[in-house]
Amino acid sequence: MKNLGRLFLIAVVSVSSCRTPQKTEEADHETIRLRIHDHISEVAECYNQTIGRPKLMKFGKVVIDFVIDDQGKANGAHANWPKSQFIDTPLEECMVKVISAVEFPKAPPSEAIEISFPFVFNN
Repeated sequence: MKNLGRLFLIAVVSVSSCRTPQKTEEADHETIRLRIHDHISEVAECYNQTIGRPKLMKFGKVVIDFVIDDQGKANGAHANWPKSQFIDTPLEECMVKVISAVEFPKAPPSEAIEISFPFVFNN
């Protein structure tokens, strides 16, 4: 399959809690980024499958927001339209499906890890 673009990853990770966030090996910024990177070929496939459609830009950013729970599941994954440059439902749905299937490190008990993850597509 022809690769039509490169994908650059940047992540903004914040811990949502009343307590002072503690950096844990299980749920640190780098581990979360690496878990997503393990599935980057699936995200690239989403892009490659939709890029041929006429109204889709060939470059830009899609931001996926989700929350990691204490079981390591990505809950509420959705495209953040105000922060995204693409507004393309099939691409976003495919990306959300990929992110929702990733097994993340578990959030500490009684805490949730809010993620806003931009995927930048560049030809």
